[in-house]
Amino acid sequence: MRLKSTYLALMAAFTLTASAAPASLLDSNRTLYGYFNNSSSWDGDHGFASVDLFNPQGDPIYDVADLLYSFNDHGMASTGMFAGAGYEGVLYCFSYVFGGAAIPTGMISYDINTGLYSYIAPYDIQPQDATFDRKTGTMYALSGNRIWSVNLETAEFTPVVTIKSDMGFVTLAADAAGELYSIALDGVLYKVDKTSGVISKIIETGAEGFFFQQSMEFDPTTGNLIWAANASTINPFEMELIEFNLSGSEPTMTNHGVFGSDAVFNSLYIEGAASYAAPGAITEIAGTYDAATKSVTLTWTNPTTTFGGEELTELNGADILCDGKRLATLSDCKPGEKNTYTTTDVTMNAENRFSVVLFGNGGDGMPAYVPVYVGQDMPASPSGLTIKGTDDYATATLSWEPVTTGYHKGDLDAASVKYKIIRRPTNNVVADGLTETTFTDNKINRTLAYYYDVIAYNEIGEAPAAVTGTRILGPAFECPFEENFDDNGAVQNKWLMIDGNNDMSTWMLSSSAATTFFGDAETGLEYMLSPTGMTGDDADEWFISGPIKFEAGKNYEMILTARSLFDEQLEILFGQTEVPAELTKVKDLTIEESEYFEGDISIRPSYYSVALPTEGKEMVASVGLHLITPNTQNYCFLQISDIQVIEQGTGAVSTVAAPAVASRYHNGNFEVIGNFEKVEIYNVAGVKVAESTESVISMSNYEAGVYVATITTANGRSAVKFVK
Repeated sequence: MRLKSTYLALMAAFTLTASAAPASLLDSNRTLYGYFNNSSSWDGDHGFASVDLFNPQGDPIYDVADLLYSFNDHGMASTGMFAGAGYEGVLYCFSYVFGGAAIPTGMISYDINTGLYSYIAPYDIQPQDATFDRKTGTMYALSGNRIWSVNLETAEFTPVVTIKSDMGFVTLAADAAGELYSIALDGVLYKVDKTSGVISKIIETGAEGFFFQQSMEFDPTTGNLIWAANASTINPFEMELIEFNLSGSEPTMTNHGVFGSDAVFNSLYIEGAASYAAPGAITEIAGTYDAATKSVTLTWTNPTTTFGGEELTELNGADILCDGKRLATLSDCKPGEKNTYTTTDVTMNAENRFSVVLFGNGGDGMPAYVPVYVGQDMPASPSGLTIKGTDDYATATLSWEPVTTGYHKGDLDAASVKYKIIRRPTNNVVADGLTETTFTDNKINRTLAYYYDVIAYNEIGEAPAAVTGTRILGPAFECPFEENFDDNGAVQNKWLMIDGNNDMSTWMLSSSAATTFFGDAETGLEYMLSPTGMTGDDADEWFISGPIKFEAGKNYEMILTARSLFDEQLEILFGQTEVPAELTKVKDLTIEESEYFEGDISIRPSYYSVALPTEGKEMVASVGLHLITPNTQNYCFLQISDIQVIEQGTGAVSTVAAPAVASRYHNGNFEVIGNFEKVEIYNVAGVKVAESTESVISMSNYEAGVYVATITTANGRSAVKFVK
């Protein structure tokens, strides 16, 4: 029986063979794992990925990253990761969804061997980085200046120590001895005492100005520290791979170059062996459950080379473990041969996670993991999920395929499967205990952008939810209908914003950019490309309203208030649905480059009226905008500050011409400079509230809100929106 623990063997082997081992992670043709986002080769997709490293004569250090689990394909296009770390072949990460702000959703796990994704539990601490102490199997997370331990079953955070510094820290990593390291905002790598929080300076990185999320981990083979880094002083729009060798009296730092362009890479995970002289990777590992004998048989093929690629001449044996418990040590193991092991020491109705660790004169090889489900399984996630609304948007019907397979590929009694449906974002459980595979939700009293979780479960457990697309459902909005973008939350509940080409350059709500480009802080729907950032593809951005009620015998129009640095191309859409592909194009519209008139405080918007094809019929329908401008210059800014849907002829703006006057709202007054005949002021409902020939009109007796002032001159009539 082998008496040394895995950890002691690893450390002893590394000490004996370190002098002969390659000095860098890049010398080993290794694979890194983590959460990767914004790689142009994926056309905007993101998720858990692997990156194969190589270093041939100065070529780039990364080949094409492989997307292992596509968030876009699994209904998670708006999901990202704050941070995470890997342990024994599983990534544990802290997810969020972005809806104007990053909202924590839960701790999740992803098995890089099986591809299984699982939701663990919600969490309430937002971490910058996380790491595993391989010595104890403890996950640590960094949030602010505090280090926490994390329970892998409950996602509960327990405080460990507060770092004795007010600088702020961005990364966290644990070495083989369980010592913690972090990089601070001053660009220095520090060692952090887990008991006292006292920091010790290790090396100055020269990196400052940390933009994107990043991660740091120790390579278990070389003992070197690996940093997937982003910093403005290195390259603000690239992810760089940096390696620290901390073994000598003078720590060294090597920047291996670009790791990802315009990328986020976090939750870094590195697998390895005790040394490059240790046995290489096991192949063809498999596990089979025999229900008759309630046993599991493992089979695998031993390597013929060391972890460093040299010929492997002998093996000392193999450790067999299950869920971290050592089951046996085999001594009859030879390079290149197959081995078999059978055990009845299993947990029923559960996943048993087996690992095989070969050991030789160079120490422990890299563990090979094979999960085997034993007994009755919980159901897999539903597939084929669809959502369909009615013409009045009042109900939604969901349907999906019956679940007949186990989540872990184990045995499943299909008759035991039930379904639960949760309406998001209000979190209402609208159905539970369903056995059929269709459900109609007809109790929607509030108009919002809804989506649904459909969860399959049995007495063993419940699978991760299948998630529908988002639909705006509920009572229709009355006309006149206006969106002035003063409340971002309300906008997201009344409109669908869709990044049609998933290039991550899409609509924004009320950024600070309007002040820079147009000279004021007007709110609005905005689209921007910056020559210093991610350029994006040709525009393919959708903005679609919720249901609007149109009365019989009336004709309607949509009026846009917009301004732009350059000409922008819009399609105006209409239809009894908010599904982009089912809408009908009404008109091609060009938002023209905005003009600046001498004496103006800011650049004026223009007004565009589009007749809607209601044909005098009573109906409930949606209006939509589809931005399709080709990206020819990597630089633009468009702002739509107001959208009105009104009966034709009732709005404040009917014809538009540029008057030779300037105007502004200032210190409680609406002011006009230049020759004009009269000013009329309308509220958001299109009702005239004031008329004057004076150049200064006091607004002190009017409620706060949005108003439109129409200015009549000898050249025509124009309108200006302002906010009191």
